[in-house]
This record gives sequence, C-alpha cells and structure tokens, in this order.
Amino acid sequence: NNAEAGDYVDVQQLLRTYFQYWYLFLLSLIMCLGLAFVYLYLATPQYKVTSAILLKNEESQSNSRNASEPGDISLFSTRSNIDNELEVLNSKSLMHRVFSELSLNVTYHVEEKFKTKEIYGVELPIRLSITKLHPTAYGHQITIKRRTSTMYSITEEDGKSTNHTYGEEISTPYGLFAIIAAPLDSTLKLDSRTQKPIIVKFHDLTKIADSYNQRIKIEAVNRRASVIRITLIEAVPQKGKDIVNKLLEVYGNEALEDRNRLAKTTIQFIDDRLKYLTSELTDVEKDVE
Repeated sequence: NNAEAGDYVDVQQLLRTYFQYWYLFLLSLIMCLGLAFVYLYLATPQYKVTSAILLKNEESQSNSRNASEPGDISLFSTRSNIDNELEVLNSKSLMHRVFSELSLNVTYHVEEKFKTKEIYGVELPIRLSITKLHPTAYGHQITIKRRTSTMYSITEEDGKSTNHTYGEEISTPYGLFAIIAAPLDSTLKLDSRTQKPIIVKFHDLTKIADSYNQRIKIEAVNRRASVIRITLIEAVPQKGKDIVNKLLEVYGNEALEDRNRLAKTTIQFIDDRLKYLTSELTDVEKDVE
C-alpha cells in the first residue's frame, strides 16, 4: 500500500501548478509563432527544377538509322556510356558555355521592405548589352532608375548619378555597355513590370558558373535505360528552367560538333589516302609503259 501511495500522482495539483505560469506558456507560443512568421517572410523561396534525358544506346541507334535524322552519321555511331555522359554533363566547360550564352554574368534586383529580390525574364523592363567588361566590375553594382520612356539614370556605388538615353553606349572604368528597354511580352496585356529602381550586379562568369556547377545534381536514374536526371534548386523558377534547358541544348550541340569533327577528320584521312593511292597507281602505270 505504501508503494502504491508513493507512485500516485495528483494530476489536478500538477495542472494547477503549471497553470500558475500560463502567461509564460502563452508568451512562448506567441514568440515562436512570431519568429516563424518573420522567417517565412524574410526567407527566399527555393524551387526545384527537374529534367531527364534518355541516352540512345547502340541498339536504339541502329533501329533509328532508317529514320535518317538530320546530322545522324550511322558510320560513326557508338554505344553511349552513361558514366562518360555524366562526366560531360558535370563538366565546368559545359556550364561556362551555358552561362555565357544566357548572359548570366549580370543579375537584376529590386529592393523590397526587408529583403532584395532578384527579377528575371519577362519581369525585366530593361536589359544590359555588354560590349566589354573589366575584371574590376566583378562584385560591383549600379542602380538604374527609369525617368521617361526614353531616359534613365545610373547611380554608382559612390552616389554619383548620370542621365542617359536607352541604347546609348556607356563607357566606364569597369566596362563598356548599353542599357536597352526590354519589349513587353506579347502574352501580357498590361505592363506589370516593376517601376522600382533596379539594382544591377556584375559577376565573374567563371566563378558563378562554377558555383552552379556544384549546386546542380546530375545522376543516373536507370542505367539499363540510360536515363539521366538533372535537378537544380533555384530561387527564380524561370531562371532555373532556362539553365537546365540550355545545359541540355549545349550538351546536344557539343555532341553533334564532336561527331562532325570526327566525320571531317575521317573524310580528310580518306581523301589523303585516295590521293596517295592515285599517285602510286600513276607511278606504276608510268613504269609499265
């Protein structure tokens, strides 16, 4: 009986003890909800962009030879090695070409209440056309404010401001470029693009491409079917889509360029051999005569 009495817990007394400090529990709950709200408001949403590519193996290539696809040279068709293709897709040179063709060494941002947001694609009212960019521009930023339909102002980091017209070539110590008013997307009836000052940031193309090369995930999904999946986590969904699509496009172009080089080299070798054999036959004919 003594043991049972010792194990007994008075739940009502315990609850009364805790209820004496109800305000602390309420305060803790309000603080946790407040911190969660602040985090969700300040945090930049991240989006997952995924694509897949099916590599043709030797059998599928031989079956498709009758289709006579443009640029397909059946003489030089070889079995695709998925490990080799993974290395190619993961190569830094491929990502450098992607960023170069998309001109992603310049990013555009607008200030919001408590954070800076990157804008991209159809959201952009202006674009930079860069003729030359000096390494001193890397990490530098300028602020562009639209004045009229034909004029805008540039404010440097030191506060110096100058007015220019769209399309005018601007020469600075860190580069030569022009700012062009981007046309409105034909699918949009109203111009909802930002009217806020736009912060333009210059980046080292090599460094930013290397950074994305480490972030992107390229893996084999099904080695028997030679399927490769490409995944990229990006704050700007359309930018992520463009990077992944351009990566696949550049990958296909480089594969075609390699096959064309191989074909050209082989044809050159055959031509050289034919010239040599023709010369030999001519000499033989002369000796016979």
